[in-house]
Amino acid sequence: MADLYEKIRRFQSTSSKVLSIQPSAESTRSAVSPSANLASLASLPGVSFARDLPAKNRERDEERDRFLSTLGGCICETPQGSFWTRRTVFPRRDLPFACSDMDGETVAHLAQDAGLQEFDPSKALFIDVETTGLAGGTGTVAFLVGIGRFVNGDFAVTQYLMRDYDEEPSMLEGVRQELRSAEALVTFNGKSFDIPLLSTRFRMNRVRQATDCLMHFDLLPPARRLWRALCRQCNLMNLELVLLERHRKVDMPGSEIPQIYFDFTRGLRFQRMRPVLEHNVEDIRSLAMLSAKACRLYRDPEHEVTHPLEWFGLGRCHFRDGNDEKALRFLKKSLETHLPEELRCVAMRDAGILLKKAGAFDEAVAIWEAMLVTDGVFRLFPYEELAKYYEHVAREPKKALVLVERAMEHLRISSGNPLDHGWILSRRRDILHKLEVRLKRLRQKADIEK
Repeated sequence: MADLYEKIRRFQSTSSKVLSIQPSAESTRSAVSPSANLASLASLPGVSFARDLPAKNRERDEERDRFLSTLGGCICETPQGSFWTRRTVFPRRDLPFACSDMDGETVAHLAQDAGLQEFDPSKALFIDVETTGLAGGTGTVAFLVGIGRFVNGDFAVTQYLMRDYDEEPSMLEGVRQELRSAEALVTFNGKSFDIPLLSTRFRMNRVRQATDCLMHFDLLPPARRLWRALCRQCNLMNLELVLLERHRKVDMPGSEIPQIYFDFTRGLRFQRMRPVLEHNVEDIRSLAMLSAKACRLYRDPEHEVTHPLEWFGLGRCHFRDGNDEKALRFLKKSLETHLPEELRCVAMRDAGILLKKAGAFDEAVAIWEAMLVTDGVFRLFPYEELAKYYEHVAREPKKALVLVERAMEHLRISSGNPLDHGWILSRRRDILHKLEVRLKRLRQKADIEK
């Protein structure tokens, strides 16, 4: 501390000496006037830009609002501020779907959620958001929220757009007001992305939550169960193309939308926002159409199936729901078509389980025996089921013994694969152990018969 005090004392004494020096007359005469200094300072690029910034921002905002006015929307003023909104109405006569296509019981079965039994499509909102990124988290903002709903048989889509980041609280308040009038939400992957993101933005802006108390039907999981065999990529646009045969004339790739919005807030290329808004409307319209189609397909497949692979998806859905009669009927229908080999094995496996459960062992055995030779690939399931059948039902332990020995031989041959991971090897050891126990029991039964 003594050294610090000494340094401060020396600095003070030096400063006082410098201040005591009087300027010379020549230096006073050569000094530049204050007005000249201000003029040179104002000519600097950064200072001149800052001086002109308010005017440039006003010019940008005016140009932006002129562009938005050409899209048929309007500016909504609220106590929290303003935002831009637009309403697009699709008349009932032009819709390929209706509110009556959806009902709570079917939606609950599709979603495998008994809490959706009270779902009422007339009080549901179809939501899709456009964001500044796909990563989620507090840094991602939903700059555009589209909400579709049935209004007197028509389908109306209302869009809420924040023209700049300072409009987020007012835009979210407008969204919250509409959410308050609903009882349910319909989204596509909304449980994982859209609704958690909106909830985060509500909290960040201290806007009261409006999504927590609403029923939520996420179409993505049912769409995968119904149509994955038909549409390998179960995204909204691919489902729309394959199932609805809708080709969008103009569309914007989702990966480009964040940059378009960044440019929009900076006053660059306003026209590129037009296809983003149309993309959002079409996504919501497709969401409603696919939801209605999924309900019609589940409820009345005889009139709604347009592709043989849909029988497979329906059979799997009913199999998981425990509707054994319908599941078996639809799986049999799918087996009558040209299913890919992988899907055919799944359908045969499920059909075999259902036939066994119903006591139709003749049909089940025929399916299991067909699976033994399917495309030359070893599958343990038919060996196990046939061994159980011959041991416990047909009372022919020798046949069961042969099947278990063949299954163990296949497993031993494949156990030397150097690419197998530890958990695969462990599972194979467990299976072999169970087969060895069954083999020992069957040998004892076969010896008794002798």
